[in-house]
Parts: sequence; structure tokens; C-alpha cells
Amino acid sequence: GLIKCHFMQGDWSECQHAIGELLDIQLTKNKAFEWLACIAFEENNYERAEQWLNNIKVSELTLQATRLKTLTLQMQERIEDAIALLERKRQSALSVREHRDELTFELADCHIKYAALANADKRKENLYKARCLIGNAGRHAGDRQAHQRRDYMLSLANVLEGDISRAKRLLESEW
Repeated sequence: GLIKCHFMQGDWSECQHAIGELLDIQLTKNKAFEWLACIAFEENNYERAEQWLNNIKVSELTLQATRLKTLTLQMQERIEDAIALLERKRQSALSVREHRDELTFELADCHIKYAALANADKRKENLYKARCLIGNAGRHAGDRQAHQRRDYMLSLANVLEGDISRAKRLLESEW
């Protein structure tokens, strides 16, 4: 709690000092690395944030740490690495549907971002992958928020393809 308070106040030095004590305890080590990466990310030091997260085995990354690592990779314009990480984590989360669906949405989002930066051929391929992933994650989603997320992501994909009318239809849903 104290670490979170220091973090929310932007008191990075106190936060880092408190986290430093957690690095010596095996039970809290990964969470400490995650917090240190959060601090580095807030300071726009994405390379350092990635270094902190690299201390955690990929199989032990939490959903939040996975998101943070993909964001740090994206901020360093390494979207392919972010996609590869999300694909690995998604494969390892096949037994937990909620985690798999969340990672699937994150992976689709990376493909959409990659498509926005790519040439026409690569854009088409990435938008196709994103649509498949969105359909996969959205198929199992039962809550309103997941349906809304699905529709917004599909709308963005349609906008990138130039199909504005289809995007508008998706956004006219009740949510």
C-alpha cells in the first residue's frame, strides 16, 4: 500500500527505495520488478522499463506485466516483438479463458497498430489477423464491455481499410 501511495504521488525515489527492499524476498521479487518497470515507464524510460521486466520469466509475467511489457515494446517501435510476446502468453493461457480473451484482444490491438504503420500489403495481412483475433475473443465474451471493445476495434480496422460506413454501423450499437 505504501509503495502504491508513493507511486500515485509521483514520489519515485521513495517508491524505488521501498521496492528495493522487496527485491531480496523471492515471494515479492517479480512484483518489485513490475513496479520498477512502472516507474521507468512513467518517466518515459521505456528501455529501462523493458530491462526491469526482462528479469521476470515470460511464463511468470502477470496479465498487467504482460500489458506493460507490450506497451514498452510498442513505445520503442518494436511492435513485432510485442506481437510475439502476446502470442506466447496467449498460447500459455489457453486454460484460463478470461486471460486468453484479454490477451487475444491485446494481440489484435497490436496487429491494428502495426497495420496503421504498414504498407498496403502488410496492412491487409495485419487487419485480417486482427479481425480473426477479435472474432475469436469476442465470440466468448459475454459482458457489455467486451462487446463494446470488439465493436470499437472492428470499427478502427474498417476505418483503416477505408470502409467508413461499416465503421459507423458498428458504432451505432446501443453501447
